[in-house]
Amino acid sequence: MGVLYDDLKLESKFTLSYKLLLLLRRAAFVLLAFFPFYDIPSTMQIKACVVTNLIFNLYVAAFKPFDTRKKNRSEVLNEVTIYYASMSLYFFSDYSPDLDMQYFAGWMIIGAVLVNMIITWGLFLIDSSRILFLFLNGKVS
Repeated sequence: MGVLYDDLKLESKFTLSYKLLLLLRRAAFVLLAFFPFYDIPSTMQIKACVVTNLIFNLYVAAFKPFDTRKKNRSEVLNEVTIYYASMSLYFFSDYSPDLDMQYFAGWMIIGAVLVNMIITWGLFLIDSSRILFLFLNGKVS
């Protein structure tokens, strides 16, 4: 049971439901994207994906479910990147037949993901070097 609540604030039911909401969001995405028994236009699938990403992003920003500000900010950065990528999916639907725009949108998604990765890795390296420095000076065992 501890894994379900690891790194989460324990004071509120809203913050404790983070993992459940994440699981429901992923299940909704799978049902919308791959469920073969109904025919939904691709723009409606994209709208549903964008709305679920927006709702989850607002949830993370409003309730700050993690126990440290650094983890909450990192999660907000990840959610904003996912939201940006899902908004860019409109360029790949039948709604936008321009191939040059699709090419440009693809590079914009790659750029956003790379920026996210660089920021995340940079913060990780800063934290790791700080811990290593403290360890080498004998302040952390």
